[in-house]
Amino acid sequence: MMAVKTFLKKFKNDENGVTAIEMAIGITALFLFSFFIINVGDLAFTEYSINRAVVAAAHYAAVQASDKIGSSGTVTTTTVITSADCPSQSDVQNAFDQAAAPPYSSTDPAPAIQISWWGTMNPCGGTQPAAVPPGGGVTISVKAAWEPIAAPRLFPIGTITLGATQSLSVMLAPLS
Repeated sequence: MMAVKTFLKKFKNDENGVTAIEMAIGITALFLFSFFIINVGDLAFTEYSINRAVVAAAHYAAVQASDKIGSSGTVTTTTVITSADCPSQSDVQNAFDQAAAPPYSSTDPAPAIQISWWGTMNPCGGTQPAAVPPGGGVTISVKAAWEPIAAPRLFPIGTITLGATQSLSVMLAPLS
């Protein structure tokens, strides 16, 4: 029993190795904080990119439809919109894909968009919402899944669904 007391007394005032233990605790906290900052930054960048890409796709669709309608001559309230006046789904998706890169690329493709035409642009393949402003337009929406990239096992939050929607009027759409 006396040998144990002397042995413990020896370590009571010994500070060898304290710095190493403090360093281990500090570095662990620093790494966890760094991974947290990387994940939050990637989440914010992905959300921003999706919003920017949805705006670009809606702008592309509205401008292309307006150009096609305007190139057919004078637009009046009796002008009939046909599906030929509308940009294709793949063209609008390409506009979205180009604006969404990065963070999306050929190895990690951008999510598919949903296009909804409304008002007098209904023949483009949309549905008539309950309240429609005069004329017509397009709404682009997307939902994308995001997962942590830095140490995902340390942050088991699973998948977060990000979404964005943008509606624009088609400038030369006839009034309804």
